[in-house]
Amino acid sequence: MFSTILKNFHLDRIPREIVIMWLVIFGLCGILFLLIDFSSEETGILKTPSGEHATTPTLEPRLANIGAGSTTITPLYASMSKVFFHEKSHLNQEQYKYIPLNSEVGLDMLKHGKVGYVSMDRPLTPYERLSLDAFQFPTLIYGVTIAVNIPGIEDRQLRLSRKTLPDIFLGKITRWNDPKLAADNPELTLPDLEIVLLHPSTDSDITFTMTNYLSVISAEWANNVGRGMGVKWPVGIGETDDPDIGHKIENTLGGIGFFESGFISQYKISSVLLENASGRYVAPIHSAIDACIPFFDENVFYDYSEVQARLPGPECYPLVGMNYTVVLLNRSPTLEQTTCIAEFWEIISWMFDHGDLAEEMGTIASFLPQRFLKKIYEEYARESRASPENNMGSDGAEEIYSEF
Repeated sequence: MFSTILKNFHLDRIPREIVIMWLVIFGLCGILFLLIDFSSEETGILKTPSGEHATTPTLEPRLANIGAGSTTITPLYASMSKVFFHEKSHLNQEQYKYIPLNSEVGLDMLKHGKVGYVSMDRPLTPYERLSLDAFQFPTLIYGVTIAVNIPGIEDRQLRLSRKTLPDIFLGKITRWNDPKLAADNPELTLPDLEIVLLHPSTDSDITFTMTNYLSVISAEWANNVGRGMGVKWPVGIGETDDPDIGHKIENTLGGIGFFESGFISQYKISSVLLENASGRYVAPIHSAIDACIPFFDENVFYDYSEVQARLPGPECYPLVGMNYTVVLLNRSPTLEQTTCIAEFWEIISWMFDHGDLAEEMGTIASFLPQRFLKKIYEEYARESRASPENNMGSDGAEEIYSEF
C-alpha cells in the first residue's frame, strides 16, 4: 500500500528514508498545531481590538488579597490596616498584604497572576482594561505637597501661583528671589539662592499626578513635556521615590520637590501654599482635600484626570491625585476563589465605611463617599457579565454582590 501511494504521487523516485522523514515531520507539526489550538481555549486567551492576544492568568485563591502598586497610599493603607485587623481578628493577617512599588510593576504582577489587585494613580486606557480583562474603580483622593528648603521660610508661608509653579518646573525661574516669586509673596524676603528641583528618577504614580496638573495649568508644559508616569524633566535632579525626595529636600539648601502629603510630617521642611482655580492660596491639609469631594461625579467613574486638575471650589487644594484599584474580572471562579473575592470586597466596603479614620490618622487623603461604592458594585457586576468573547460567570458576580 505504501508503495502504491508513492507511485500515485510520483514519489517512488525519492529514497524511501527521506519520504518517511518528511511524513514524520508533517505529522508532528499537525499534532503541535492541535495542542496549541486546544491550550488557547483552556488558558482563557482574549483577543484585543488589534487582534493581539492577552492571557488572563489563573490566580491562586491565597493571592486574591495580596496587592501591589502605588506608593502614594502607603501611609493610609498601613494605618487603616491596623484598625481593620483589630476589628477582624478572625482573619489571617498574613494573607492580606500590600507591596508598595509602582503601578506599572503592579500591573505586570497582576498580569502574571502574582497579586490579586493593583493600586494606581492613573486611569487605565480602555485598551488596557480590555486586554487585561480587568475592572478599575476609584477609591480615594490624596494631596500632593510641594515642599521647599529655604532659609527663613516657615511651613505654609511661601505662595506659588498657577503661573510661577510651572515656570519653576520648566526651568524659567531659577532663583528664589526672582521678581515673579516676589510678586506672589510681597510679605516675604526671599533669598538670592539657586532653586534646586528634585523629582522622581524612575516612572512613578506621583509623577503622573504632578505632570497631569502641570499640563492643565500650563499650555507650555502640556506642549513640551506632557503628562505620564515618566517624563523628560526639563530641569532638576532625579531621586528614586517619595521618601527619598523628602529626605533630599531636607538636605538641599534651596531645594523644592513634591510627594504625597502624608509623608510631610517625617521631614523638617516647609510645605507650600498653592493657588487654586478660584485664585485662593490653599495648604495641603485634610479639610482642603475633603472640600474637593463634592466635585467628583461617580458617573464619570473611569478617568478623573481632568476633573482633579480643574477643581473649582474656593476651599479646594488644587493638586490632588485620584487613587484607583484594579482587579481581574474572574468570570468563572471556583468556590474557594469566590470566598476570597468576597473577602476582598469586604475590605473595600469597610474602608469606604471608615473613611473618617483618614483624618484621625493624620493622613492627607479622603475615601470617596458611599455613592461611589454603590456605583462600583453596579459596574463590577455589569462588567463581569459582559465580555468581547466570554460571557461566563454572571451568576458568580450576582452571588458575591447580592449581600451588599
